Amino acid sequence: MCHCKDLEESADDATQLPPLNDAMATSSFALQLCLLAACAAGSSAAAAGSSAAAAPIPVDIAVDTTVAPTPFPHFWKTTFGSGHARLTLREDWQLHLKQARDELGLGGVRYHGIFDDDMGVVTGHRQYNWTLIDASWDYQVGLGLTPVVELSFMPAILAGCSWPNSPGVSPGGAPVNPGKAKCNTIMHYQGVKEPPKEFEDWYHLVNSLGQHAVQRYGVANVSKWNFEVWNEMWGMTFPEPVRWRCCRACCCRRRCR
Repeated sequence: MCHCKDLEESADDATQLPPLNDAMATSSFALQLCLLAACAAGSSAAAAGSSAAAAPIPVDIAVDTTVAPTPFPHFWKTTFGSGHARLTLREDWQLHLKQARDELGLGGVRYHGIFDDDMGVVTGHRQYNWTLIDASWDYQVGLGLTPVVELSFMPAILAGCSWPNSPGVSPGGAPVNPGKAKCNTIMHYQGVKEPPKEFEDWYHLVNSLGQHAVQRYGVANVSKWNFEVWNEMWGMTFPEPVRWRCCRACCCRRRCR
């Protein structure tokens, strides 16, 4: 997760976001463990691929218990998981969300597929339509909730594949990026579990989403949101998870490498 505390709102340059500073990069013990797990998993996968009988690689972990601890708020304890993004536009879903807030103290909600093609976000090369994302976030923010933004899945245009839009997924919608090979999808709503053809295009998309959120809801509000890259690395193999984490901070990084 990236908790975007380093956002800057700029009327003069609305397309730029500050880099992740040293404090943000080193102070979060949870983030370090997350990165360690990703690297360790990737190393194990690579070793297994080269030799089935390869010995485990020892890893030394040093923890300085004399350093002042960093606060690690358990925001997820008041957060619910939902299905996929398009469900959040339904009236019955919204009524249940309000009921959960009123009766259970719900603080936020996380769901898949904010970039799925049934949300109509990517309309061309670095061209975006935020209408349905706005509708989803507007309702949540209006209830006083804090969105947990999962950045998934891959728009067909970025993946260089064709999203067929089977009946029942996006009623009345047309196939996206026709003429290409069929996208590798997951779940009934057909989230595309493929990496982008160009990581710079993925960077541009998540960077633009962060900027749009700041412009619409204000930096004071968005700085409280949490951002998650992808979901459990579905469809990604080493070293893609490491590159994915490089792009994790949609509001805190300038470039993906």
